[in-house]
Amino acid sequence: MLLEYKKLNLFGHDTIIKASGKAPMTIRESLADEACFYFVINGTTEVLSGSDRLLVGQREGIVLHCGNYLGKFLEDYKDAVVELVIVKLPKDMLEKIFEDLHNFLEKQQRNVQKINMYKTAYNKQLEQYIESLLFYIEHPDLAIEELLVLKIKELMILLASTDRQNTIFTLLSRLYKTEILDRKKIIEHHKFSRTSISELAHLCAMSEASFKRFFQKTYGVAPGKYFGEQRMQKAHQMLMTQKYTVTEVADACGYEEVSNFSAAFRKYFGFAPSMLKITETI
Repeated sequence: MLLEYKKLNLFGHDTIIKASGKAPMTIRESLADEACFYFVINGTTEVLSGSDRLLVGQREGIVLHCGNYLGKFLEDYKDAVVELVIVKLPKDMLEKIFEDLHNFLEKQQRNVQKINMYKTAYNKQLEQYIESLLFYIEHPDLAIEELLVLKIKELMILLASTDRQNTIFTLLSRLYKTEILDRKKIIEHHKFSRTSISELAHLCAMSEASFKRFFQKTYGVAPGKYFGEQRMQKAHQMLMTQKYTVTEVADACGYEEVSNFSAAFRKYFGFAPSMLKITETI
């Protein structure tokens, strides 16, 4: 449940955002021609892209390249509340703020890696920077354009001063690189994760209906059936090794509850997963 959503606008963009929500919940982010910096003030968030999955804890930040993402607020404790600050970095806004940014980032393209997001380690300066943003979010009448421009410059300087500045600027350079979305690769990457069909469609930048049509055409079967079969085959292989418990297999195959996994396994194979382990042990 979303509890709070406040924002500051710069050059026509919702640039600085504070959001909080009661876990568990999921937010969907679509970044078209923009990157963003995402900082968790309190709680834990799991951030998913089409090819990556990162756990972002309290006082940690993450830089995201343009694309579609899922932010899952995790329930670390009962009634957990996750608070975060997002600073969006659209390409046209950065070009207004920084002279010759286009040429600088284009030079980085020769070293462009396939990276969609990068997590920054705890940094006291970044934490103090976020605290200064929170002040202006709570006092938007003081957040004049000239000041917000300075805050964006400050963020870029802080990111550039980290020990992974090359990684961050390589990631930002992809704002100027046209990329083809490999939807099949995204599907294969997430087929054993706890990602719903609706969430997977979002990562593929499609409506759920369009995604289902694409899936049927690509795999010749509905997504629910495909994922179910893939998970059952993986579960069978893992149990046959006698190295994993039923709970570990359920988790690896994307099931949150062991009871749901056991029921699905029994329906597919005709016997419980525990029986397979017993049979193979004898």
